[in-house]
Amino acid sequence: MTACIAGLLLAHSLVPHVFAIGSIWESSLPWLVVLVPLIAIGALRRRNLASAVAALLLLLAWALLCLPGFTRHHAQADGRLRVVTHNVSWNNPDPGTTARVLSEAAPDLVMLQDVRPDGEPVYAAALHDRLPFQVRLDRDEIWSRWAVHDTATLDLGEDWPSIHRAVVDLPDGPLVVYATHLPRPSPFTTRQSRDVLLQRLAREVAADRAPRLLVAGDLNTGELDTSLASLSGPGRLRDSAREAANGPSFTWPAVAPAVALDHVLARGLRPTAVRVLPATGSDHRPLLVQLR
Repeated sequence: MTACIAGLLLAHSLVPHVFAIGSIWESSLPWLVVLVPLIAIGALRRRNLASAVAALLLLLAWALLCLPGFTRHHAQADGRLRVVTHNVSWNNPDPGTTARVLSEAAPDLVMLQDVRPDGEPVYAAALHDRLPFQVRLDRDEIWSRWAVHDTATLDLGEDWPSIHRAVVDLPDGPLVVYATHLPRPSPFTTRQSRDVLLQRLAREVAADRAPRLLVAGDLNTGELDTSLASLSGPGRLRDSAREAANGPSFTWPAVAPAVALDHVLARGLRPTAVRVLPATGSDHRPLLVQLR
């Protein structure tokens, strides 16, 4: 059994995503290491050499796939552009704390998902002085130090209204932003709308000729999820966490982050620093990325 788990770990991309099986499996990969001491203790008690070898095999497979995400170290450097993405949660009981954490991050550009209308004044009071340009798009918002225009909600199918495109006029030229909130993988359907939308968004981004571009938001996909590769695979967008984070950039659940559901992916910009911000009233934590 342990050898099978190790094989599935290494071949995680082959696990089908029907009924969210693949997504759940790939999200849990970083934590499979907790099985190793349990298996090893069982092997020692039974003096079972095969179980001990299987535990070692599992540890090696985990180290090959997951250890780089825990041990990566990048020199953190200030960037000219400070971007925050945060799913503030529709049922956020404490928008005041959320607003304070966002404000203290001193961002230049903020993408918020799941903003209740009655929470908007709270965020406005904290953000408007630094970020005077604000656009509301369905349940999502963009806050910016600079003018935002040509905003549009993209119809990529699946009856999903939370993928938006906007242009931000940075001092040295325009930046195209795809402010995105994708659906959760569903354990009740074989067709996964999140995966379909990721593929369509990847095609949309690939066809966008803007030299500087960001995709930021709650993508509801972990860093090791193969579905994310359509956006951040070789030759595609830069994954800020992979290029600039120290260790994992887990943002969910807020009380004990275990999965990196929130992402900032870039083209024409270089990530220089990544930080997961303190917990707010949301079930996600905010993600701060600095870019040059």
